[in-house]
Amino acid sequence: MYGVGVDPDPRFTLANERTLLAWIRTSLAVAAAGLGLLLTEELLGGWSRWASMAAFLLSLALVVGAVGRWARMERSLRIGEGLPAPWLALSLVGALVLGTLIGAAAVLVTAP
Repeated sequence: MYGVGVDPDPRFTLANERTLLAWIRTSLAVAAAGLGLLLTEELLGGWSRWASMAAFLLSLALVVGAVGRWARMERSLRIGEGLPAPWLALSLVGALVLGTLIGAAAVLVTAP
């Protein structure tokens, strides 16, 4: 990636790096939520493991997607083309909506 195009303004490169670090923090927070869900197995029953696994997989997808996003952005900045679409943010929103719907359904199913 560093062999293509010209060096962009350092402010843009550093902003891209800060965004990568923010996505990594988000991924760590989702992984921590997955651990928290795993620790609530007595309270939630079998749903706890499934929700925890989903959180860990989402965390992995976020960190891999963040590195890919950083590389695509850096390349775009270097060759002077338009910035790529924000599919990572849209994917995260979709996963959170799906998780919320599944969680709400689980609450309704397990309610006394």
